[in-house]
Amino acid sequence: MGDNDSCYLCLESANPDRKFMDYSPCKCTGSIKIHWTCFKEIRQIDSSCGICKCIFNTNNNNNGGFVKIVNDYLQAYNISGVLKEEGPIINGIRNGQWKIYNRSNLKEEGSFLNGLRNGYWKYYYETGITEAEGEYVNDQQIGHWRHYHTSGALKGEGHILSYKKYHWKEYDESGILRREGPLGINSGESIFKRVRDGHWKIYNMYGIIEEEGPYMFGKPYGHWKHYYDCGRLRREGYWVNGNMDGHWKYYYPSGPLKMEGTYVNGVNEGYWKTYYSTGIIQSEGRWTKGKMEGPWKYYNESGLFKKKVLYVNGIIHEDLEPEIKKAKIEP
Repeated sequence: MGDNDSCYLCLESANPDRKFMDYSPCKCTGSIKIHWTCFKEIRQIDSSCGICKCIFNTNNNNNGGFVKIVNDYLQAYNISGVLKEEGPIINGIRNGQWKIYNRSNLKEEGSFLNGLRNGYWKYYYETGITEAEGEYVNDQQIGHWRHYHTSGALKGEGHILSYKKYHWKEYDESGILRREGPLGINSGESIFKRVRDGHWKIYNMYGIIEEEGPYMFGKPYGHWKHYYDCGRLRREGYWVNGNMDGHWKYYYPSGPLKMEGTYVNGVNEGYWKTYYSTGIIQSEGRWTKGKMEGPWKYYNESGLFKKKVLYVNGIIHEDLEPEIKKAKIEP
């Protein structure tokens, strides 16, 4: 396999008990350096004994492989001989158009300049349909980027400006805008791992706003508002680390306050009140760990006291006036 115009470089497995066979003779003399994304570090290739080897540390449990260089064109294979990536190199560094594969399927392709992504890049699903596309400058996304559903329909798009947050829009399969807001961006972060960070709006299938509020590190955080399909406010309150936490208010579709109370880590906790649509109090009592607990008072539509009910662990323990229908609370 060592023809006159080729250099086969055998890479030893990260497992010392499993080494791939060595290829010889080898055309290269002295030492060269290779940069490629499968590996964490640059490793020098020693060919002084006529057999090229490269010891390396691996990412993603990669168990080694080998590379073939023909006229400064590098092809990298895994331990089973499956092509992982290919493209031109200059002085051992990626330069020019490269293709990277996943189980023989094209995963991504684009150009390198001095080992850094520069220019237009495309990413693919295993089916071959485009997953994402856009421009890089020195390994950083710049300009307009688009992501796609597995069907090929537009899934998301936004315009990236350097390291700043950027506005992102998300669409459903039919092309209707469903979400929009800023995504956080960090140097060297994968384009598929950006998280929502800032004020977002969520729309229903008719384009009417359904929810809006801030995200922090990908989770709802702070004051949020939720709306009925008619556009009126349905509920509002606070989120902490992705859970409802703090004081919340619920409203009737016509607008008046329906109920209010507190959540702790996503469950009802503390004092709650419910109201008739006229604004008169309907019931009041406490919740403990998501269950009604202790005495609850109920009132008629005129605001006059009707009954008291004692709850234990969410179950009625004592009902002084059973003929009176209790309010149904559905936060």
